[in-house]
Order: sequence, then C-alpha cells, then structure tokens
Amino acid sequence: MKIQKTFPIALALLAASAVASSAQTFQYNNSDLLIGFRVTPNSAGASAYELVVDGGSITTYASLTTGTTITVANVTQSLVTNSFSSLNNISWSAFADVSTNVLSAGVSNYPLHTLWVTNPRTSFGTQTSPWTQTSYFSQGDAVSQIEGLGDYATIYGSADLPAGPPRNTPTGIILPAGDPLFSYSAYIGPLGNFKQKFQGDVEQQTGASFTTSVQGVRSDLYQLFPGSGPGLYLGYFDFSTNGVLTYTSGPSALVIPQPTITSIVRSGTVNTITFSPTVVGATYTLLGTSSLAVSPRSSWSVIGSPASGTGSPMTLQDTGASGQMMFYTIQAH
Repeated sequence: MKIQKTFPIALALLAASAVASSAQTFQYNNSDLLIGFRVTPNSAGASAYELVVDGGSITTYASLTTGTTITVANVTQSLVTNSFSSLNNISWSAFADVSTNVLSAGVSNYPLHTLWVTNPRTSFGTQTSPWTQTSYFSQGDAVSQIEGLGDYATIYGSADLPAGPPRNTPTGIILPAGDPLFSYSAYIGPLGNFKQKFQGDVEQQTGASFTTSVQGVRSDLYQLFPGSGPGLYLGYFDFSTNGVLTYTSGPSALVIPQPTITSIVRSGTVNTITFSPTVVGATYTLLGTSSLAVSPRSSWSVIGSPASGTGSPMTLQDTGASGQMMFYTIQAH
C-alpha cells in the first residue's frame, strides 16, 4: 500500500521534471540581429526590466528584396508588456556583427567586424545620414559590446532565470534593468553608443506621449564594412504605437503631409500666404481662384513659382492680387 501511494507522486514529479527540462532558454547565435529595449535614461519612465530580442540571422534583413516589409515576429506583445508598463519613454535599437569566420566564409562573404546598426530618424519621412565605415579595430570595439550582450543574455537565461515564457524564451529575454553584467544598458551605455565605442547614438526613443500619438517611430539600418566612407543603407525599422516592429528593405517613400494655410496678409497688391508643415524634399505650389465653382482644386490657377520644402513654416506670394476676393490652396508633391 505504501508503494502504491507514493508511486503516483513519483510519476507526477518525473512528469514535472520532464516539462521543466523541455522548456528552452534564450539563445544567441553569432551574427543574429539583436534588438534591445529599455526605459529612456533620464526620462519620466521607470521599469525594473529591460528586453533583448533575437531577430534571427542578419542575412534575412540584408538580402531582403527591395520594397519588401516583414514583421519582426520575435518582438512579441507578451515580452513587451511584461517588460514595461507602457511604451512611452522607451529607447530601442537593432544591431548585428560578424565576429567569426562562419558568416564571412559564406556566400555573402562579409568581412570580419562588419557591423549592421540602426540610426534613429528625427523626422519620420526623412532618411538619416549614413554612419561612417571605420577601421577593423575601431569597429571591433563595437563588436565586443554586441557579442558581450548576446553571450551574457544567454548565460543569464540558462543559469539565473526560469526557462519559458513570458520572461525567457529562445528568442527573447527580460533582463534586470541596469545590471552591470546582465542588462542591455551594460553594453549600449548611457548614451546609446555602445559605451562610447561607436560614433553615435543608435537608439530611437518613443517619447512621453507615444501611445496616444498617431504615428510610430522609425530607424534606418546601415551596413558598415571595415574601411572608410559612408555605410550602405539597407532599409528601415518601424516601431508602432501598439508595439509591433516591422522592417522594410530599401528607401522609404517621402511622407508629405498636406499643409494648412495659417495666415494670409495683404500689402498693396501682394497677398502673402503662410503655411505648414513642410518637409525637405517636397515641392510646394500656390494655387488660387476667384470662384469656388472651379473644381477640382488641382485645376485652380498656378500662382508664382514652386518652392522647395524647408521643414519649417513657409510663405508663397500672389504678387498681382486684385481687389477681388481670392481663394488659395497649397499643392504639395
């Protein structure tokens, strides 16, 4: 009877052990794209955690057909919501490197110490200036930080954190914020430049009111061979207000919001029309008519010469305006 009582318990313990052992922990492979998230330093945000996601081999992104958009599926809602109470005041970046001969000996033949690094856009529709390619040894300093993050996140997942979702999966791991060894911050540094071992800040920020805004944030991805000259532009990441991360290969189309006329000032026979917003790379033309019966607006008369966008409020003039009532619109293209 005693054996019969304990036998089911032993089976239950063995079953529990089998389930625990089957759970997989975070794994990082050389030349995988790492994506790091943390609360923006010195912001109003707060969290005890940071997040690192393995986005898969960098060759997936570097060889994607131009114009193709993919969702970075490993950035899951579960990982994000268990790391942060809100997506406001979050900094994130994506990066990869070649640190072994495994990738460099393949078809793509990437040289050792090749880097792939994001560059955050300050204007959503305007591509950033490329990072500069630097020497083998200089880029190696950034490589050491990337590899350190990947390796120590793997160690933390296998030794210090229970395996399985939501905190420790093969493709994502939630780390203690600010830990000197086992955190994203320990390798990206306070300024987002791999502890001053890279030429600039690679992190994009969501801002204090990100979740109530209508537009996400965007970062460009550059490939840097050891050497000199500008890096190669590959595409861009979009992080949406609902926490979805996508990647699009190739240049982004210029986003041109329709400007609004903010004032019309008359002086003599000159009407000065002020409008905003404008974007660099767009062209703005003043159209006018004395009758709203003229339709569509695109058929209104062109007044004066087109002007190139500046990114700031602009003015266009109707220098031959008569005393009759005029209606104006701005054509942006």
